[in-house]
Amino acid sequence: MSLRVKINMLITLLMLVFIGSTTAIQLRDAKQQIQEEITAGTKVANQLLPYFLARAQLLSQGKDREDALKNFLKNLGRIRAHEVRMFNSIGDLIYDSPPSKYKAGRNAPKWFSNLVSPKIEPFIIPAQALTVQVIPNPSRAILDAWDDLRELAILGLFFFVFVNLFVFWIIGKALNPIKDIVSGLNKMQKGDFQTRLPSYNVTEFNSVTAGFNQMANAIEQGLKENRKLALAIEQSPDFITFPFLIVLR
Repeated sequence: MSLRVKINMLITLLMLVFIGSTTAIQLRDAKQQIQEEITAGTKVANQLLPYFLARAQLLSQGKDREDALKNFLKNLGRIRAHEVRMFNSIGDLIYDSPPSKYKAGRNAPKWFSNLVSPKIEPFIIPAQALTVQVIPNPSRAILDAWDDLRELAILGLFFFVFVNLFVFWIIGKALNPIKDIVSGLNKMQKGDFQTRLPSYNVTEFNSVTAGFNQMANAIEQGLKENRKLALAIEQSPDFITFPFLIVLR
C-alpha cells in the first residue's frame, strides 16, 4: 500500500469520526428539542383544556352536553403535537381530532422515530359521563428533525467526497518529488552518475535532493579522477616495466 493511500485512509478515518460525533450531537439536540416542545404543549393543554371543557358543559344541559362538547372540540380543531379523543360512558369513540395537514402523508423512518421520540404519557380529562383523552403526537416534530438531519447528511456526504478527492489530489502533488527521487536512485544504480534532481518548494525534499546531488557530484568527480589516474599510469614508463599492473576502469 502506497504512502499516498495510507495518508488518505487516515484522513478519511478522522473525517468519519468527526461526522459520527456531529451526527450523535445532532440526534441528542433533536431529541431534547422534541421533548421540550411536546412537554410544553402538554402542560398548556392540561391547564387550559379542562377549563374550556367545563365551561362548555355548564353552557349545555342533558343530552345536549355530548353534542356541545363535540362541537367545542371540532371548533377547537387540532392542538399542536397532540391528538384529542372523546369517549362516551361505554367506551365508544365519539370524536377524534383531525390529522395534521403539516407535511401530510409523510413520516420519518420508524427507527428514527424510536430514537428521538419522547416518553410522555397521555392524560385524561373526565367530563361527567364522557372522557376526553389527550395523546401527545410528536410525529410532525420528529419529521422536521428528520428533514433537517437528512439535509445535513446530504451536505456532509458531498463535503466528505469532495474533501477526500481534494486531499487525495493534494497528497499526490505533495509526494510527486518522491517519484523523482526513486527514479534518480534507480538511474544511479544503473550507472548513470550524471543524474541530478531539481529543487523543490518543500524544505525536507530540498534537503534530500541537495544530499543526492552532492553524492552524485562526488561519485562523478571520483570517476573522472580515476580515469585521469588510469590514463596517467598507462602513459607512464613504469607501465612497460611492470606489465603485470592491472588498472580497473
